[in-house]
Amino acid sequence: MEPLISIIIPIFNAEETIIPTIKNILNQTYSNYEILIIDDASTDKGAKKVNTYTKKYQNIKLISTNGEGFTHALNIGQKTAKGKYVIFFKTGNLMSQNFLEYIVELSQKYNSDITTCDYFEITELEFFNTNYKIPYMPKENINIFTSENYIRKLSSCKKHKFEKTYMLWNKLINKKILNNISFPSKKFCPDESLILDIINNSNKIVSSNQILLINTLINEYYIERCFTYTSIEKVEFLQKLLLMFKQQKDTNAIKNTCINFINTLCDIRKTLIFYYLDIYDLEVQKNIIDLKFNSIYKFLNNTMPSIANSQKYKKYFKRYKKIVYIDNFREKNCALYPQPQKYKGFYPELFIDSKVDIFLKEQGKKQKIPKPNPISRDMYHPRNNARRI
Repeated sequence: MEPLISIIIPIFNAEETIIPTIKNILNQTYSNYEILIIDDASTDKGAKKVNTYTKKYQNIKLISTNGEGFTHALNIGQKTAKGKYVIFFKTGNLMSQNFLEYIVELSQKYNSDITTCDYFEITELEFFNTNYKIPYMPKENINIFTSENYIRKLSSCKKHKFEKTYMLWNKLINKKILNNISFPSKKFCPDESLILDIINNSNKIVSSNQILLINTLINEYYIERCFTYTSIEKVEFLQKLLLMFKQQKDTNAIKNTCINFINTLCDIRKTLIFYYLDIYDLEVQKNIIDLKFNSIYKFLNNTMPSIANSQKYKKYFKRYKKIVYIDNFREKNCALYPQPQKYKGFYPELFIDSKVDIFLKEQGKKQKIPKPNPISRDMYHPRNNARRI
């Protein structure tokens, strides 16, 4: 008999994305599953739309909560789930028709606690493009890991490999390993804050290279440019990893994690100078990220000076410094901003990628902006003002 799979999907104002996901799951070749949709006090019509499916299908349930956050919704779903296996799926994402069948078969064959497969990302524009080419399916390759070996995969500085490892929604989890786990009650909590406990509680993890899932990137433009508080959680996660690899004295993992850390800080710092960003603690968040950058710079200088002074790492430090430099320039000269419609292809929100001297030239200014000073250790000392890099 096919084991029952509980697919838990937390939603918040997911009116446009939840129905395509439900329809997609209903087309699976595997039939023994339940869909638990946890509505975290949505204000749109998403729950009403889901209700039309709960009346038609007995294996779809809608549970409403009081807006206590993503992890609370996961805890509710986990307690309600009746299946032998659990998938914490993400609204808007899609499965290939044979995904459940394939991943359960793999889990039973190797008697694994966690079974995972690969995915590809697609933006809204690509999703509706009939000429879009689906990635080539590689020849099947199965890898078996202990929890310690699987955590080492988190030291990869390749973005997709790193994200595939910590993603929660691409994993089939044996429910028995979740019995002793309760996710922390946080309003904003990304996958990486949750995955370490699950991995550490498992003995065997099976990973397949088959691409059976689609991560649909909704509002990709704003995802890339807008700051979210979950970004800070990602930084905390990378700090945990760095400390863990430091205790293990794993030099290669430390190097790669530092690259991930610096790139993440650069990406977040860039979102914090997005032209239309309006959050109440903007300056606080900028200072937090600047101080984190200062601490990683100091850590590398004190523990691995040869690596910190290598051309590879100088490139990352230079990138961060340039972002802060242009942010300071923008704050000082904000009155010079052109209106978007006045200058072809010159939008304020893309100012960070534009050359400052071109901007000044268009404003009729002759002076040139001095280049940033080379990195100095004193400038990165925690006692100094973190913003003045």
